[in-house]
Amino acid sequence: SLLEVIGSGGLNVNPSKLSGAFQNAVALYKSNYGWEATLHPASDMLIYNIPTATNTSYEQYVINTTTGAACRFTGWNARTFGVIEGELYYGLNGTIRRADVGFSDEGDNIVVVGERSFYDFGIPFQKSFLASKEIVRSSANLSLTMAQAIDFGVASVASPTTSISTGTQWDTGQWDTFQWADELSAQIIRFALLGSGVAISTKLSASMNGDTAEWYRTDHSFKVNNTF
Repeated sequence: SLLEVIGSGGLNVNPSKLSGAFQNAVALYKSNYGWEATLHPASDMLIYNIPTATNTSYEQYVINTTTGAACRFTGWNARTFGVIEGELYYGLNGTIRRADVGFSDEGDNIVVVGERSFYDFGIPFQKSFLASKEIVRSSANLSLTMAQAIDFGVASVASPTTSISTGTQWDTGQWDTFQWADELSAQIIRFALLGSGVAISTKLSASMNGDTAEWYRTDHSFKVNNTF
């Protein structure tokens, strides 16, 4: 099993953004059954299935095999994964579902949370943070909730606002029978910031149904406090 390979020292990978989370998961859930790794080339995903409770609850740690970006999936309570003819499937108790398809979670919203690493802008002095500008690209008028964390504190995100778009994505519907979905468009969303510190991290949250979104960059406005 994957856990046996890890325990025997037979898995050697380069450090990633998931390294700490993966080590914590092994320490917490190593006695649970269901550890598994699945490669899905069509989505550039390497999926580690983590059994937080055997036969009861699971979450996935996922690495983008092209960029090295890492994230965690919740809501896929999958006991096992498999790839058939290039498509990703997972099994539950008596049910098989196709994964990574569509723009909702069986009709429910997909909640997305992203958090940037702490950054001091190359200025290791106290700053007063004033505002942030988030540049995103979305198929709808995206509504975001933002939280800030300063000097390695923990940011909390309030309940996100839902963004719903209508229409059909390209090459997924029958011609002349549907309304086109919105094309991706760039948006600039500004938030006021309060607080002082050396480094800051911003955390964005959105609840989407029928939408796609990309987070391009974050700009901050701040002033450096008296350094004497």
